[in-house]
Amino acid sequence: MFTALQVTYLAAPLAAWAALARSWRTGVPVAVVLLAWAGVAGALLLDLIHLRAEAEVYVAYAPVGALLVFGGEWIERRRLGARPKEAFGRAGAARATLGGYLVLFGLFAVPAVVAFRLSQPFSAHPGMLPLPAGVHVTRDSGPGGSCALHACLRDLTVRGPAGRPGHETAELIGRELRADGWRSDGHGGWTRPNGWLIDDRPVTIHLTPKEDTVLVELAGSDGFG
Repeated sequence: MFTALQVTYLAAPLAAWAALARSWRTGVPVAVVLLAWAGVAGALLLDLIHLRAEAEVYVAYAPVGALLVFGGEWIERRRLGARPKEAFGRAGAARATLGGYLVLFGLFAVPAVVAFRLSQPFSAHPGMLPLPAGVHVTRDSGPGGSCALHACLRDLTVRGPAGRPGHETAELIGRELRADGWRSDGHGGWTRPNGWLIDDRPVTIHLTPKEDTVLVELAGSDGFG
């Protein structure tokens, strides 16, 4: 569920553009891009999708949203001419609100929250496990797994095509992990940074073959352990 701050964080650029747009020709394309941008950030906040660039999306959302709005207004000024002179009205209020939003969220709140989150252990998203064709997850312990001092654990049970033994399925997953840039420890463990540029916390996947399944242990670390 979204909090009021998260809704404000996602909706402010759209609300500002609704107040500033003067034509359908420019207004609709910019609104569509803003909606798509908000959809990506919202899906990440709700843990519906997994992106390695999650931290980058959070940090960039406010400045990119403001850039899209001010860029759309600049395009309309080039197309339609200067906005009619008016006292500090809807357009002025929208610009001032967007400027305050950019300072509050873009420069202070979001970077502070992201910095705090990156100092904490985390529950790894199952979407980071590359599954070969025919391999699927049959059980997921969920994001509420046990968290020790420096890491949170999440267990998956993975099954391959009918009749394939667990050790062969583990080998298939290992090939996918290697191709995806994970580093092997040679004993069933694989490691990589959780994020792209900002989030360098290590996440570990350990594969334990069973008779016809594979136990996958995901561990999201704070990087201090």
